Amino acid sequence: MQVNFEEGAVSSVIILTAPEDFPFVAGQKIRMRLTFGTSMNPGQKLSLILNDVSLGGISLPNAWLADLKGVDLIAKNIETDPGLQRFLAGIQQFEVHEGALRVLLNK
Repeated sequence: MQVNFEEGAVSSVIILTAPEDFPFVAGQKIRMRLTFGTSMNPGQKLSLILNDVSLGGISLPNAWLADLKGVDLIAKNIETDPGLQRFLAGIQQFEVHEGALRVLLNK
């Protein structure tokens, strides 16, 4: 797994092996890339937006991803997930810059 930090975004590349019963490329190694946009608004609300998921360099259609591209995954789940609420309550500042992630925790 490789994680990259870009201005306002986090991306991750994972090399995985497709199961033997997978409909195509069975047993082959595949490169999967996930890209998220991140920000913290002035109200101290963290945002994590799924920008893209690609397999082997091919961007998957939004319909295959349950229409989650462009959705703020934190805002979508914050009201129903007390664990997420507590986790986010511990973050005072969150910044992503080229090659760096800066997280300042609450006391």
